[in-house]
This record gives sequence, C-alpha cells and structure tokens, in this order.
Amino acid sequence: MPSPLPARRSHLKSVLWGMAGAALLLQLGCTAGRMRQSIALARASEPLQRSVEQARVRLLIVGDSTAVGTGASSPQSSLAGLLAQTFPDLHIENRSRDGATFDAIEQQLGGDGHFDMVLVQAGGNDVIRLRDLDAVRQDIARVTRCAFERADRVVLMPAGNVGNAPFFFPPVSWLMTSRARGGCTSPCARWLPGKARSTSTCSRSAPTIPLSTTRN
Repeated sequence: MPSPLPARRSHLKSVLWGMAGAALLLQLGCTAGRMRQSIALARASEPLQRSVEQARVRLLIVGDSTAVGTGASSPQSSLAGLLAQTFPDLHIENRSRDGATFDAIEQQLGGDGHFDMVLVQAGGNDVIRLRDLDAVRQDIARVTRCAFERADRVVLMPAGNVGNAPFFFPPVSWLMTSRARGGCTSPCARWLPGKARSTSTCSRSAPTIPLSTTRN
C-alpha cells in the first residue's frame, strides 16, 4: 500500500505557496492603495514661493515632490516654508515639480537670473522608476554644472532611503532600499545606518558630486 506521506507533503507545499501568493497580492494591493493616496496629495500640492524686494539671500529651489512639500500639512510646513519662517529676508523661487526625475531638473534650472544659492531636492523618483543608476549619476553631474551657472553655492539633498516610504512593503521595500544605497557608491559618499540620508564631504574639485559645496 503506497504511503500517504508524499501526497500530504505535496498538498502542504501547495497550501504554503498559495498562502505566500495571497500575502504577496495583499502587499501589492496595499502598496497600490497608498500610491493612489500619494498621487492625490501631489495633485493638491503647490510649491511655496516668496518674493522679497530687498532680499539678503536669493534662493532657487528645484527638484521633485520633496522640494514641493507634497504631504506636508501646509506649504508653510514644507522645507521651503520652514526656511521662509526662519529667514525673513530670504527670497524663494521654487520651480520644483511633483514626479520630477534628475533628467528633468535641468529644465527647471533654465532661464536668466542669478541666485545666491540653489537647493536641489531629488532622487526618489529615479529610484522608484528603476532608472539606471549610472545614467542617474550622469544626470546629477549635469544638473550640478547647470546649478553652478545660477549660483555660487549649490546644495544637493537626496531623497534618502526610499524603501522607508510607508506605501512600500517587503519585498518591494527591500528592493528600493538596495537601490537607494546603490546611489551612495562614490568614495565621497556614505550611508548612515538608521537615518534616511546620505552625506558627503567632497570638495567641488572632486570627481564625484558633493551634497553641499561652494564654488572655489
């Protein structure tokens, strides 16, 4: 009489695979739901602008939704808004757009006019959209060169660990974390464990792109 053990094992494997598939579908459904919420927030967001006639400092902000302030309770609660509250004499021109990737930010830097500082906040969409990281690095270098045509001081603020975003669940969050860390492979950049941020101490003459630097 054949043993029922192989049949039971086969049935158990089928059940486990079914449970794993259901869990994955649930995770993907949750991710899609939260992505829809993010899209709705983006449609309702507006980048903060402030015109100051006799400004002590003129700041140009370019980038993606992190520069727009999408998800903040109000424009005043965004980074641009907090800077405006802290520095009353700061002129802010914010050209950032939701969903922008680094290959589109060069257009935001177009036009005439000189600023004291350019703040670039971007990178998250490049990670999420699975753009080639080598191409992204080339885009960052090109954006940085264009930014220095607008100001003597340029600050690059990356998105940090996109895998920590609340609308990503494992295993998708693991992939996003790996890609975010993959963008910190230069000798002048390092990943800070426990913090959604990378940092750099390169000078402008270094072959890699610093996060914050001043023209020599």
